[in-house]
Amino acid sequence: MRTSTPSNKVNIYRKVTFFRESVIFAVLMVFVLSAITFSQSSKKVALRANIPCEHILSQCVNLNTTESIADTESDKYQKAECIADTESDYSDTAEWREKGNKVLPSIFSGDMQAERAESPYCTKSDALEVAECLTYAESAVLIEAESGKILFAKNAKAPKAMASTTKIVTALTVIRNCDLNEIVTVDKKAVGIEGSSIYLQEGEQFTVRDLLYGLMLQSGNDSAVALAIHTAGSVEKFCELMQETARFCGAENSSFKNPHGLSVSGHFTTAEDLAKISTVAMQNADFCAITATKSIQITNSEGFSRYIANKNKLLSSMDGANGVKTGYTKVAGRCFVGGAKRGNMQLVAVVLNCGPMFEDAKAMLEYGFANYERVTVAPKYRPFGYVKDGGRVKAAVTLHEVGVLVKKGAKPEIQTEINDKVEKQGEPVGELRIFVDNQLQKTEKIYTIR
Repeated sequence: MRTSTPSNKVNIYRKVTFFRESVIFAVLMVFVLSAITFSQSSKKVALRANIPCEHILSQCVNLNTTESIADTESDKYQKAECIADTESDYSDTAEWREKGNKVLPSIFSGDMQAERAESPYCTKSDALEVAECLTYAESAVLIEAESGKILFAKNAKAPKAMASTTKIVTALTVIRNCDLNEIVTVDKKAVGIEGSSIYLQEGEQFTVRDLLYGLMLQSGNDSAVALAIHTAGSVEKFCELMQETARFCGAENSSFKNPHGLSVSGHFTTAEDLAKISTVAMQNADFCAITATKSIQITNSEGFSRYIANKNKLLSSMDGANGVKTGYTKVAGRCFVGGAKRGNMQLVAVVLNCGPMFEDAKAMLEYGFANYERVTVAPKYRPFGYVKDGGRVKAAVTLHEVGVLVKKGAKPEIQTEINDKVEKQGEPVGELRIFVDNQLQKTEKIYTIR
């Protein structure tokens, strides 16, 4: 029978002691790390609840530049006051609102006209200014459609991947080149395209209009390829048409290599270009009707139906929302173009690579509606004077309603210059000039009518 020697007993004791001390050390490390995490979380809450608006505003963007707040850790905490980045942050934000510790009105609710925040640091106008410059997007633009005036911009001219927001260009290109009642026979090259799909089968037949619903609501990549081949004969030739569409819209800094937006080298746009293209698209009645649709059933020529639902959450959560397109790839991140119209003003917000894309776009749109309005300065056929035309005297009028975008409360001023007589039939006889705060905003030709 073997017995333990004194040296063996010492070795066993050392091993047991080492194991016990290792366990104690591990437990202590877990405790220390938990304490550090709790401390950082507490500091984050304190920052969100107590940072003066003046400090945040000092970091904000000037509307005449594309600069925005610095990307430091402390600035990230400042951003979080306005817009939560994750689901947990969203819950935290809701909890702070209930406790009255918020600095700003909730952007998630879109209530940019909310009552003054409970913090002594902020006023309602301060909150609007902060909302104006805070977005997680790498690039962002807010634009008023009729005037094309940019109300807010962040890195607006930087080339970015745009994922399925590409399909705005695709849809507009198809609408410009096709009758929406034409029949599309699905080519085999359109079947099995990776990513989002409406699961088209080779030989299926749909109208162009129905495939546009599949493209813009369900974001079908197969719809994009089927429409491209139908419109131009090949994807490559269709991409050339997409470039023409972009140039037609005034977008000069974009390159399109496919109709669906899957990431490939050389496929990019800018937030500003995408805003320009979207404002032109929103002037098309067919495009507007499609992108504003929440859901629809499309049916092929054999009677088989598909139910198509729109991925744009703003259509159900924001007053006046009427478009336009979501997008996501690993390279591009979450991308969104959101449109909304209230009264006679149509706004479009673009966010590229933005985690809370719906929340940020909604905040930007609400900012626009809270701070700007379109003012009618001349109704259709309003006379601004009289001119001689041979032996007769005719009224000098605007041929359509003339409006101008102004900051709320601003008063536009009108100046006119009218000729003494008609020099040539059909030619303008004068000019209407509209000024806001002594700055020329718009000119409009004046004509005579028979």
